[in-house]
Amino acid sequence: MRPPKVDSNAYSYHLKLLQKQQLIEKHADKGYRLSPAGMTQVDRMSSGELHFRLQPKIITMCLLYTADNHFLLLRKSKQPFIGAWTFASGKLHIEDGGVRQAMIREINERVAIAENDTLHHAADVYINASIGEQLVSSILAHVFTMQIERSEIARTDVAWVPGGSWQDLQLAPGVKEVFDLVQRSENSFTFAEYSIDW
Repeated sequence: MRPPKVDSNAYSYHLKLLQKQQLIEKHADKGYRLSPAGMTQVDRMSSGELHFRLQPKIITMCLLYTADNHFLLLRKSKQPFIGAWTFASGKLHIEDGGVRQAMIREINERVAIAENDTLHHAADVYINASIGEQLVSSILAHVFTMQIERSEIARTDVAWVPGGSWQDLQLAPGVKEVFDLVQRSENSFTFAEYSIDW
């Protein structure tokens, strides 16, 4: 396991350090091997450049709409793009077990709305959002739609907006593009990529 031309003292020192950090573990039959934490570390590292790769944030996003074509928008309370309006969305958690379960959890957490049988996985969308030439966020969004009853929500960070009528609202990057894509797809699954200068 020791690479050629590596001093045995240096090798021993680094081996102990990796064990202490629980990145490798001793295996009864095969000497040392990567631990699960070590495998995670390797999975996120560029082998050519030996640094951690930036990876896109994976989210679920739901276009909640009513029979009379009003859509529920939420104002972002966190950076990036704080204060801009977006659809109900949030990061995928490993413990969710899948994208549908993640979406159900998010709409319940964000607006206390339960899943119904109209929940539909409509698209996957990759969004790179920049300001000027600086990349600010890179997102892979699993986009769902779901029809709900319109209800009054006594919150200033939630708004019911007629479909496409958001000229007076500052939208988060990708909101208009996702809306237009889903409207064009006519209930068939689709994929798109967008680079947006905000």
